[in-house]
Amino acid sequence: MPDHNPIPEADLREMREILGDWHAAGMVDPYLSRLLDEIDRLREGLQHDARV
Repeated sequence: MPDHNPIPEADLREMREILGDWHAAGMVDPYLSRLLDEIDRLREGLQHDARV
């Protein structure tokens, strides 16, 4: 089992919604959305590893 505290999925969804609103208002750099994508990808990989 990984030695970390994963970000809850609900929190990630909320962060995405907030960033989407900020991006639409021109208040955020699109690279932050990519960061969340990478966090999701890593989290999914950790979940897969935990199942194997």
